[in-house]
Amino acid sequence: MEGRGRTSRLLSFLTTDRPRTRTLAAHVLVLGLGIAVPVMTHAQVTINKRVAAASDDAEQEGPTGTTPNRIWLNSSDIELVSDFEPNTAGVQKIGLRFTAMAIPAGATITSAFLRFRAIAADAPMTNSDVTNLVINGQLIANAPTFTATSNDIGSRALTTASTAWTPGNWTIGTDYSSPSLVAVVQEIVNQGGWVSGNDLAFIISGTGHRASPAYDSDPSNAAELVITYATTTLATGTDPSNASLAPGGAATMADAFTFVTSGGTDAITAVTVTLATGTSGGLSLVEITNDAGTVVYGSVANPGSDTPAITLTTNITATTSLTQYKIRVTPKSHVSMPAPAGSSYAVTARVSAWSSSNGQAGSDAAGTTVTIDNLSPGNVTASAATAGLSQVALAWTNPGDADLGSIIVLRRTVSVVTDTPVEGTTYTVG
Repeated sequence: MEGRGRTSRLLSFLTTDRPRTRTLAAHVLVLGLGIAVPVMTHAQVTINKRVAAASDDAEQEGPTGTTPNRIWLNSSDIELVSDFEPNTAGVQKIGLRFTAMAIPAGATITSAFLRFRAIAADAPMTNSDVTNLVINGQLIANAPTFTATSNDIGSRALTTASTAWTPGNWTIGTDYSSPSLVAVVQEIVNQGGWVSGNDLAFIISGTGHRASPAYDSDPSNAAELVITYATTTLATGTDPSNASLAPGGAATMADAFTFVTSGGTDAITAVTVTLATGTSGGLSLVEITNDAGTVVYGSVANPGSDTPAITLTTNITATTSLTQYKIRVTPKSHVSMPAPAGSSYAVTARVSAWSSSNGQAGSDAAGTTVTIDNLSPGNVTASAATAGLSQVALAWTNPGDADLGSIIVLRRTVSVVTDTPVEGTTYTVG
């Protein structure tokens, strides 16, 4: 622990539509430059983050130290873990804290380790002393920075998971990595209070000696944490064909999408569907199904917006095997549609968001259009009436609308017809 100093870091016709000189740490807290670099590698996210402040790498004197349990926040080196030079700190405990970790709650951690740069050891210690270390995490959802309070490191609750490390000899200027800390980090991010952006801390205990620079002397080579977590990737599937429906028509597939993980499984608990603007009004039901349509994971009836959020009653379990799912829509009945002259809905649908534990990647594109035709048919054309003996012969050309239901002819014997047929009314002859 040398040189402990600081630097400052969103016709209407009726129609049916179908971290060595000791200086006690108690004064200035200085923020540092810590850079978290998320990197996408094979659909996983890797974050490299160094200690970012003087108070984020700390040493606590051991029971045989000059002042047992005293905390040092401004050493020039981090000694893992024995310090027997005058004045002795004895067998220490080391605290390391890493801030703003962009790891989703419950994310599947696939790799995690600490990396240290070797520097010259202070006599009588050497970087070849027999060393046995134990690394725990602090069992808290958002770890606070270390303080000068006596026993601040030793009093912190630890994770049940730990990692034993027996490092080999260290060569000055070389980087050395700890064994896997996956179980330790997983325990931390699985806590109910963990959210992406929280801070996490490690406590290192044991015997022996290895020397690494502290933040105060060499921020760019301070202890580094490297974590990789799994992602779930959304992609566009093999979209169904376009379709045209009348009101009350059958449930029809409107989109295909896929999920795949970079490792392990991921429970998808909710999805948000984005519909074409203004088309939710024509739908009575939006469902998330398996590819065959035989399993419904969740649905929303009569969506009140074009971005319905659907909580899945049966979670989708994404795996390392790419699996396709569908969005299915059902049009409203004719009576639930707007009044004449009605509307036509060109419905498109895509998954625009979802809820799960893994990191998220990819997107879904809306590639299918389901047209719900609730427009009234057009008027007849080329109408003509020819008087005859005791009768009038009528002729006209029907409109070309596929959902034409009937033609209504009104007549009066003594006055001009001023009535207009009312859509939805059933007329009879006579």
